[in-house]
This record gives sequence, C-alpha cells and structure tokens, in this order.
Amino acid sequence: MASGKPWRLAEQLEGQGSSIWQGGARDSQGIVRVVFFEADLTAPGSGPTVSVLLCREIVFAVKGGDAMECQPIPGGP
Repeated sequence: MASGKPWRLAEQLEGQGSSIWQGGARDSQGIVRVVFFEADLTAPGSGPTVSVLLCREIVFAVKGGDAMECQPIPGGP
C-alpha cells in the first residue's frame, strides 16, 4: 500500500441486530480515510450512522482489536 496508488477496502462485521461496515481508502492525491457505517436493525425509527475520518495512515490488525485503525494526522482535528 506504500506504492502511492489509490486503493480501497471494505469489510462487513458481525453485530447483534446491527449492520456494520468499515472501510479504508487512499485517493490519487494520497489522502487516506476510514469510513464506519452502522445501522441498528432492532431499534425502530433509528437511522444509520456514518463517520469519516482523515488519517495519516491506516494500521491493519493481524488479530484482535479493530481491523482498521486510523492513525491521526499530527495537529489535525
């Protein structure tokens, strides 16, 4: 992934009564983002949640913990 080429990856996670997705992407300008989506299927009237974070890099877990971890941009939000 250090090649400088754009890429994207998404995965569906198991959730009790929820639809959960997370993904990561690098665009052609080198901007890296992670995206999280969650929809609670058990709560009537609740809407889905979408979060997008800018990252310095994404660390992928080998086992345990979060599958994708956003490393913050120093001095960023």
